[in-house]
Amino acid sequence: MQVDIEGAVRIAALAKEFDWTGYVDDLPQFCDLAGWEIARSGENGATLRTDMDVRRPEARVFKQKRIFEYISPYVTDIVDRSVQWGEARKLVVDAFADLGNALISTIGIPDRTIPGIHPAMGWDNLNISIDLRGSLRSVSLELSNPKYR
Repeated sequence: MQVDIEGAVRIAALAKEFDWTGYVDDLPQFCDLAGWEIARSGENGATLRTDMDVRRPEARVFKQKRIFEYISPYVTDIVDRSVQWGEARKLVVDAFADLGNALISTIGIPDRTIPGIHPAMGWDNLNISIDLRGSLRSVSLELSNPKYR
């Protein structure tokens, strides 16, 4: 399982400092700063090509009309279904811990944490919320418009 800790930390720090308006007009400027590009854009979302060091170097964007709800770049690979449950869990738990520790070192103590099989930690800023979420087979980073959390 590939985990891009350096890329996730870089994007979270960039998102924290970016001057978000909450509108889709933010995307081109954020992409330029991140070294990403808009691959496809539609009415309800977009796909971004990222520079993350994972099998699917892309991010999903969800939006409503001109307001963006969240951006979710892949920061880990998705564990293949052929991997046994116990091993897959260990890979995800280790990736979550490593990413979480690196994010804490860079952007500070999270404002909220959720333990359990789907762990999460999040940082609330004025114009952006940054969330790290563990699922059954991957870990994701979400950059959310606080008005749509």
